[in-house]
Amino acid sequence: MKKLFTILLLSIIFSTASFAKEFTEIWECKDRYDTSEDFFGISISEVLITAKITSSDSGEIDVAGITHKTLYGVQGFDRRWDFGDESSRYGFIIRPNGLGAYYEYTDDKLTEASLVVKCTKK
Repeated sequence: MKKLFTILLLSIIFSTASFAKEFTEIWECKDRYDTSEDFFGISISEVLITAKITSSDSGEIDVAGITHKTLYGVQGFDRRWDFGDESSRYGFIIRPNGLGAYYEYTDDKLTEASLVVKCTKK
């Protein structure tokens, strides 16, 4: 019985560890107006933003070689990454159609996106 309990416990630990590894989700975002393609019709546009989901409530945004640790969440149908401090807050939202929008919040007022990109899940 003790051996069965140990095997059961180890299988739970390993399944949890593999779930944590598989949880990472990566989105690559490019200029939505750039339609550059190679000979085979594959997009060759430069990746501007990489958005990662690393756990159920955290992630990362990579832009121009700088990585920002973020809070991550789902808001309605949208995926959302928030980062910054009390003086400067930023948000990046990917909508179900793949459009990503970057927001800079200077106060609690509604703001327009300062950058809109086309994102695909990798």
